[in-house]
Amino acid sequence: MEHRNKKANRAMIDCLNNKDTSRLGDYVADDCIDHTPPPGFDSKGLKAIQAGFDGFITAFPDMQIVIEDEVAHGENVITLIRWTGTHKGEFAGIPATGKRIDVGSLGWVCFRDGKAIEHWGYFDVAAMMQQLGVTQ
Repeated sequence: MEHRNKKANRAMIDCLNNKDTSRLGDYVADDCIDHTPPPGFDSKGLKAIQAGFDGFITAFPDMQIVIEDEVAHGENVITLIRWTGTHKGEFAGIPATGKRIDVGSLGWVCFRDGKAIEHWGYFDVAAMMQQLGVTQ
């Protein structure tokens, strides 16, 4: 079970790195709940989750996500991730700055039958805002 869930978790990240959120439905349940969605996005359901990631991809079109560590236990996969990209589109009401981000995050995904049903995460928004020059 842990191996299957880690494989699904990595496949979700591959979808994002390949800028293909249409494939997220292969790994995310239609009624998945994201307890920590991107600013300004809904948290319930596959379509909302796709829209959140599409917004992030639009704002950071060269975005890359690197898995730094990953632990699976039962139905849960916890992943330490590094996000990089250049801010070339509006994000959370912030116009494009052209600045690069390099931000850490931690995600906890609960799977059922090989699909994500819940997500909790920590994304270092303060570091991202500082790197974008929005805050000091």
